[in-house]
Amino acid sequence: MLIYRFCRGCTKYNLKVMHGIIQAASLIFGAVGLKAAFDYHNRSDPPIPNMYTLHSWLGLITVILFGIQVVFRAVELTR
Repeated sequence: MLIYRFCRGCTKYNLKVMHGIIQAASLIFGAVGLKAAFDYHNRSDPPIPNMYTLHSWLGLITVILFGIQVVFRAVELTR
């Protein structure tokens, strides 16, 4: 949201595009983080169960909902 503060002279469309790019990058970083967490759990000795705690379920749900938000943002920008 800081992009709207720093780029006051930009057009609204350009601000929305920059915001969408930052959100997409955040989604990619989140997906890489989830992959790293699952790999760490599966490769440890003994393996740590995946999706065992409420914290892991809430984290996965958060990333999924954020991904849906990014997809809808991209669809909105194409209109």
